[in-house]
Amino acid sequence: MSGVTVASACVDIFNQIKMKKDLRYVTFKIEDGKEIVVDCSGPPDENWDDFVAKLPEDEPRYALVDVPFDNKDGVPTSKLTFVAWSPDDRTTVKQRMVYASSKKAIKDKFVGVMKEVQANDMGDLAWEEILKIMQVDRPMARETSRRPAPWCRDDGMLGLRCSPVRCWRAGQGDAPVLTGGDRPSGMSGGPATARERDVYERPGPPLGTAACMEPYDNMAPSSLGK
Repeated sequence: MSGVTVASACVDIFNQIKMKKDLRYVTFKIEDGKEIVVDCSGPPDENWDDFVAKLPEDEPRYALVDVPFDNKDGVPTSKLTFVAWSPDDRTTVKQRMVYASSKKAIKDKFVGVMKEVQANDMGDLAWEEILKIMQVDRPMARETSRRPAPWCRDDGMLGLRCSPVRCWRAGQGDAPVLTGGDRPSGMSGGPATARERDVYERPGPPLGTAACMEPYDNMAPSSLGK
């Protein structure tokens, strides 16, 4: 945790967008490195593109967006979605770290939000990508104390970045494939053990979810890298 607090106005406007549905989106920022405050909001007649246009190119933001869409059956619906915006190429490491370490503080205030979008460039915010996330019947990943796979590391707003495979974003991505030499420093080298292959090389849930972390919890650390 970063020690950053959440202003009461953030909770008030969360209840407003959740209960009254009189806003399309609300953005939040960390002010003076100390407190998360309301940044701006948009009326319900605005759309996803209007929200994206309000995000700064060189600063992270948190946001809540009431996302309207047609579900897989073609029925119009909407879901309140938490967005973590942290452009990789226009922000500093310090900015990303502060927002990453403070994310849980604000998410814990937003009870009942079922979707999360992790965006690190504008491609992550393309409507086609958002629609895929909305149409998956899966709740927002919970914060968890479970350990990730051993080759994953905390990397700013993204949360978990996996090497050598591509990182996960908002529940999208492939489970990692472990081969000899892919382990990070501090772990034994050599080919993957049969146990590692059984747990991690098969197709599985996205990185960073509780389901992905569960198998590693059940493995004795001494069994890795041998």
